[in-house]
Amino acid sequence: MGDRPAARPIFTNEEEENNEVSWLEKDPNDDADEEEKCLESLPVETNNSSNSYPTNSTSSKRGFGMLDIWREMTQATTFIDKERAGIEKAKLQIESKRLRLDEEKSKWEAESRRIQALKEKALAKLELKKAGMTDEEIAAIFDN
Repeated sequence: MGDRPAARPIFTNEEEENNEVSWLEKDPNDDADEEEKCLESLPVETNNSSNSYPTNSTSSKRGFGMLDIWREMTQATTFIDKERAGIEKAKLQIESKRLRLDEEKSKWEAESRRIQALKEKALAKLELKKAGMTDEEIAAIFDN
């Protein structure tokens, strides 16, 4: 195969630096037409309610860049996540209250059954007393 000369880099260091400088000095408005076309294709929703997610008011004045779009999407996602967390918290609170209510209801029903049983026992004792039984005989019947 033979000796080959060393591969020459595409840019020398000086050319790379000049290329970077020219890139940094590039006018950001050159891509404005492309951004406007992209923005025109996006659906626009106007919602003035207080529940809407916060938006960057200056971004509509100067046009959206990719960073602005990313910020808007991040804000929207954060807002939606907070709303979902709030809804989930409310659901858990409602479920907790429902469980406490069911517990109180079962206690009340048990107490109601106990009171009803005591009433029936008292009525039975009264009937036995009217029938002529002594208190000792009635106590012997109900204490067993």
